[in-house]
Order: sequence, then C-alpha cells, then structure tokens
Amino acid sequence: VLTVAYGLIVHFMGDMHCPEHIRYLGEDMTIGYYNVMLGKEAIRYHTLWDDRILTVKRPWSFSDLAYLIDRITPAQAKAITAGDVWAWGKDSAECSYPVHAVKEGEKLEKNYLLNYLPLAENQILKAGYRLAAVLNAIFR
Repeated sequence: VLTVAYGLIVHFMGDMHCPEHIRYLGEDMTIGYYNVMLGKEAIRYHTLWDDRILTVKRPWSFSDLAYLIDRITPAQAKAITAGDVWAWGKDSAECSYPVHAVKEGEKLEKNYLLNYLPLAENQILKAGYRLAAVLNAIFR
C-alpha cells in the first residue's frame, strides 16, 4: 500500500507541473486531447507537452535533462519549495496559462516548441524540488 501511495505522490507531483495537466480557473478543461499541426505532422496537443517539447532541441535522456537543467542556488530552491501544494498548483496554473490559447487544428511551427522549452524545463525543475520537499517531509 505504501509503495502505491509513494508512486501516486511522484506521479501527481509531476502531473501538477505539466502545462496540459493543470487548469487555470477552469477556462480550458480539454487537457489537450485534440490534434494540432506541428509542421506537417498531426499531433495530440497533450502529447506535445508530455514529451515532444523536451526532445525538440535536446535528444538526451530524462535523467541527463534533469542533471543539465538543475542549475539553481540554494536560495532559489528555497523559493521554489516555499508554500504548500495548493500554492504550487496555483503557481503552475499561472505559469502554464499561455499554452491554453492553442486550439484544435491550430498550426504550430518549430519555434513554438523552442519558445516554450524554457517553460517546460522550469516546470520540471520545480516539480523535482517540490517532490523532494514532500518526500523529505514524509521521511523526516
């Protein structure tokens, strides 16, 4: 039972930081389950945010990506982990709000991915530190 609980914590903490997994004021509840055109390819918008955006410019493994984007100071880490899970959800929704402007069938170019790559990487960074904070609180 504890293994399942820990697995759910890890999963939901990551999901909470994915722009297509969190809503801002309930304005867009589609969670990206529609297709957009990425260049000449039809792709589910949700899939774009689950992984494609991270591999567009950096063909590394996710563990390599985590190592390479973790370049923050202890003060920045403290700021990221300040507050509680509700504050983190609000922060994630506010940061992710612009991605919900994309609608079904919209044509996106590669620059879309490049423009939003910093958001995706920042959200992953926050998710990692916040997950660590939750797990540290559990195991202390």
